[in-house]
Amino acid sequence: MCILNREACGESEELDMCERALLEKVIPRLLRPLEGEGRTVRPCLVHGDLWDGNVGVVEEEGEERAVVFDPGSFWGHNECLFSFPFPFSRIPFLSFCGLI
Repeated sequence: MCILNREACGESEELDMCERALLEKVIPRLLRPLEGEGRTVRPCLVHGDLWDGNVGVVEEEGEERAVVFDPGSFWGHNECLFSFPFPFSRIPFLSFCGLI
């Protein structure tokens, strides 16, 4: 995000200072409690809008695999996924979990 902002708006000493503080202080402080007692945080690709219109199957080298088309995807905590509701999806939740 900071790189895109720098490309669009040019250099900013204030932004650089905030970016350093975020990367060196804030993020480690937030992750520390999650990574104690042998646990590690492994980012995973999280979608923002799973429904049967943006899920498909592709065939590569004679093998089928599930694909998700979602422009709102982002890398996040693996449990973030379970905070999203699935009220309108016809995709069974347990089947979806198998796609991960």
